[in-house]
Amino acid sequence: MKDFFIGIDDGSSGIKLFDGKTCSKISSTGRSGLCNRSSLSGRSTSESSYKNETGDIYTVGAVSNPEETDYIGYQTSTLNQALVQHALEQAGIAGDNIKATFSLPFNQLYRSNGDVNQQAVRRKIDHVINNTFRSIDNGGTVRFGKGNVSVLAEGLAACFDKYITIDSGKIVENENEFEKQFAVVDVGGNTLDVCVVESCDILHNKSTSKQEHGVIEIYNNVIRILESHQSTTRFFEDGTPSLAITNAIKNGGEFKVGGKTINVTNQVKEAKNIVANSIKATLKNLLGSGFSMDEIIFVGGGSEILKKELLTLFEGSIIDQNPEYSNVKGLYKYSLYNSAG
Repeated sequence: MKDFFIGIDDGSSGIKLFDGKTCSKISSTGRSGLCNRSSLSGRSTSESSYKNETGDIYTVGAVSNPEETDYIGYQTSTLNQALVQHALEQAGIAGDNIKATFSLPFNQLYRSNGDVNQQAVRRKIDHVINNTFRSIDNGGTVRFGKGNVSVLAEGLAACFDKYITIDSGKIVENENEFEKQFAVVDVGGNTLDVCVVESCDILHNKSTSKQEHGVIEIYNNVIRILESHQSTTRFFEDGTPSLAITNAIKNGGEFKVGGKTINVTNQVKEAKNIVANSIKATLKNLLGSGFSMDEIIFVGGGSEILKKELLTLFEGSIIDQNPEYSNVKGLYKYSLYNSAG
């Protein structure tokens, strides 16, 4: 049976898949326990429950009070396993011949001296192959064989997307990119991963991961600002209006809650600028004030949200179309590359 290759970027804000043709994504939202939602027409399609062989039950999707995912170790958590199974089911992926590459933050995969953290790699691979979650509704599951799982650092995965082109199923190396020195800056769900490459070598003294520099931190900053602002503070008295905040970030500043629409454009800009300036300070510390790279490439979902701010702060930098999927496309290409030997 022909092998099926896939990249799986299982981050704090979303699970992204790429199979060489289609990118798909689900939100990393879930909680322990059974689904408590039903549809007037029958089965709810906004929540799904999963159960593993040890009896753990998680519900994922549009759940109320989702568990936090913005912590070190989330990518080897039980919730992560349930979410990955849900993403695979939603994408219609099944079978026993699947070869996948997963991601880990740069500083979790590499030690400070540049050595691969083999313990972290084994932990992640064991986490994937021991995932026994099944959908309670249809009993489906995807199981990965021990030799069919590999792990690549976030940020470095986007380098493979840059270095490699797939032409009619064949791997083509983009040799004109090999001699460049460039920095890939992955603004993810909760982490900022910086990978600096020169002539295909990783410069570990200039590469790193930082917590609380991603999409979730933008969200948290918006909460802090709106909670303290006189026009919006009353809407936080009975809890956090999560959906209204998410929509305000996406649409640029319309805060719709309680039947009212309030313009919070300036507050959203402030929240974005806080994270963008934190990214600038990190890169200045790593790369020096001149940022003397051939290219600085921003990827990840946070790069799309902060596109205007980042292009203003880093003149001449690159943000490709759909930067959210640069890593997962690189993970897919690495699966092919790794299999080819």
